[in-house]
Amino acid sequence: MTRPANGKLQNRNILISGASAAGPSLAYWLHHYGFNPTVVERAPTLRAGGYAIDLRGAAVHVAERMGILAEARKASADLRDVWFVDSKNETVATMDANFGAGPGKAGDVELLRDDLAQILYAATKDTVNYIFGDSIASLSQSDRGVEVTFERGEPRTFDLVVGPMGLTPMSEASASVRNRSSAITSANMWRFSPYPTT
Repeated sequence: MTRPANGKLQNRNILISGASAAGPSLAYWLHHYGFNPTVVERAPTLRAGGYAIDLRGAAVHVAERMGILAEARKASADLRDVWFVDSKNETVATMDANFGAGPGKAGDVELLRDDLAQILYAATKDTVNYIFGDSIASLSQSDRGVEVTFERGEPRTFDLVVGPMGLTPMSEASASVRNRSSAITSANMWRFSPYPTT
């Protein structure tokens, strides 16, 4: 993203693939700093289910700055010890609620993934464009930006596309422009830009 001499941001339209926790969190901060994020989610609504997620250390402070910490505390899973039992319902092992990660600090919050997703969606739905029931079909680089085709929706052009990498359609779509983009492999994402990178 560039900021020319007049101080106005360019390359502001950003597509994020996935509306679980990371996508809406990124969208929140991008909007906060003047960008226009769009989140596309394959599922027709927010996905339910998933494991508990811990908000610890810096994540607690970030949640507070986002204005979602109070809601996260209300949704706290408040897990205690975990017991593993056999077919006779006899305890064979126990583990602390942090699954061996050590004791949490005062202020840590543990909540279910879908509760966190709902909280993040509520915090961003009025400022972020969400597209549910669709996904990225292909990406191609052009002088105008990243040309994105969707499985169902009309094609659109974005300045940056951020998505999960792995055994997903997003990674397959990114393969077509991999040689013409700069990899940020440590962050498990690809940066697509119409401008040369150094």
